Amino acid sequence: MRLQDVLGTVLLRLEDAFGEQIDRVMAVGDWVRYGIDLRDLPYDDVIIQIVLRSSERPFRLYQQIAQEVFADLQDEDIFVQFRLMTLPEWQHVESFARSQGHEDALGITLLS
Repeated sequence: MRLQDVLGTVLLRLEDAFGEQIDRVMAVGDWVRYGIDLRDLPYDDVIIQIVLRSSERPFRLYQQIAQEVFADLQDEDIFVQFRLMTLPEWQHVESFARSQGHEDALGITLLS
């Protein structure tokens, strides 16, 4: 439940503060494919991928998201990492993954 609460807070903050700039948010990595043992936190990676609507991902946006979304999540055991991807980058990756039959590598949509 704790992980769901933290992810819920992250998604709510992303939508409220950056919703107009975000195309989708994906859960990616081993924790999505194989599950996660909460006893292994904070050592297991919890990674989300934020796909922007634009073709740029300025460093300043990384800073803003880190400060406004990921600061003070009220859980010291869960460390959520994020990466930004532009819409053209996502479209290229998505097309390639589908053409290779690796749709599962794309992750799970958390917000769109």
